[in-house]
Amino acid sequence: MDLGLRGSTALVTGASRGIGFAIAEALAQEGCNLVMAARHDVSAREAAEDIAERFHVDARSIGADLSNKAGIERLLENAGGIDILVNNAGAIPVGALGEIPTALAREALELKLFAYMQLAQLIFSGMRSRGRGVILNVIGTAGERPRAGYAVGSMANAALIAMTRALGLQGSACGVRVIGLHPGATRSERKLAQLEQRALVQFGDKSQWPSLAKAYPYGRLAEPAEIGACAAFLCSGMASYINATCLTVDGGATDSMV
Repeated sequence: MDLGLRGSTALVTGASRGIGFAIAEALAQEGCNLVMAARHDVSAREAAEDIAERFHVDARSIGADLSNKAGIERLLENAGGIDILVNNAGAIPVGALGEIPTALAREALELKLFAYMQLAQLIFSGMRSRGRGVILNVIGTAGERPRAGYAVGSMANAALIAMTRALGLQGSACGVRVIGLHPGATRSERKLAQLEQRALVQFGDKSQWPSLAKAYPYGRLAEPAEIGACAAFLCSGMASYINATCLTVDGGATDSMV
């Protein structure tokens, strides 16, 4: 299916690996040109070169630390004319409220919450003037179903959901769509490391992590490509009436919680 994205330009943050890289791949497969941002120049460049070679699109890389103003300014200086923004950078430490030092919580919120907000705000302005554009915020199910052991992440995700809906309502008057995407447990370096640690504690052997993955819907983790495909659809004209809402892609895990 042709999603009609050929020739569009997408800025994807956190694009060098995991879900961000999978979203960049899915967009490139549809002929979308890319600006791929990641914290480290080398990883961003290698990811962009890989995608450009395989999909024959223009893929530029920008190394930028989005947890500070200078990094955001550097990114925006090198990323003009954006049709699609995919906010994906940032991981918040696991822990109950009080277990995470305040300084660490602030640092995580700067990247996951405030960087999303600032990028969306600044790029929305250009999209509004052109009368078109899509902002996709990769958030997480904890914003809808807070978890005691992921307190700061639950808070940040809830705020991002509210921002997505508020900005989407604003965008409906000027041709801009703003959508949230909640990936469930997805195969990534970070998730595998978490499962290995749990397996080490529970079984004394980190290689037993697949036994823990069987507890997820369909007995497995989501694949990054499955999240990427959903993201590409949401960014396309095929989803032109989807706005100011969030799509959960977790195999039904959230609805099965009691």
